[in-house]
Amino acid sequence: MSEYKFVYETSIYHKLKVWTIFLLIIGVLLTISFFYFKNLIAHPGVFTSPFSSLTKFFNSQLESFTFFKLIYLSFLSELFFSPIPTEILFPISLKAGFPFFLTFSVLIVMVVFTNFVNYTIGEKLSSVIMQLISKKKVYEIRRWVGKYGFYAILLANMTPVLPSPALSFAVGLTKYNRTRLFTALLLGSGIKYLAIGGTYLFFK
Repeated sequence: MSEYKFVYETSIYHKLKVWTIFLLIIGVLLTISFFYFKNLIAHPGVFTSPFSSLTKFFNSQLESFTFFKLIYLSFLSELFFSPIPTEILFPISLKAGFPFFLTFSVLIVMVVFTNFVNYTIGEKLSSVIMQLISKKKVYEIRRWVGKYGFYAILLANMTPVLPSPALSFAVGLTKYNRTRLFTALLLGSGIKYLAIGGTYLFFK
């Protein structure tokens, strides 16, 4: 006799609980982001990090800011191992006189391109990394990423306090669906950079 498996629908209570937690997290992250943006706008040419030599190099590049610098710094800052915050480039570009939508477009294009690089590196290393983890754990991780990955990527790209490039690398390890990845990435990054640009122009 064939063995039948039943699929149980998630209860409305559970869905409400998940959405409540999700919205609370968004609220907290947006509050943190607001104060981050205010500090970013108050000191647009200053970046600090524990990596002193990298900080010195990055700050030197912010002087006499050019369009070429916007391109390569946005690429470097979006690499999964980079501590440089890409968000600081938007107010600096606007202060240098670059048009709003040109800056926005360049940042979005570089976010997509660099995170494709991050994802591809993760995907290529997937077979090696996954061998270090038990099969059961691998399936658990992939199930979790499949279920919550879209929301995690969306949140990470909406807020500057979360390491979204590292997340692109991580989901590459699990071979997450590319269409969902870049849909969440575009939505989150678009909202974030419109918020940064709009905040800068409002307080300018």
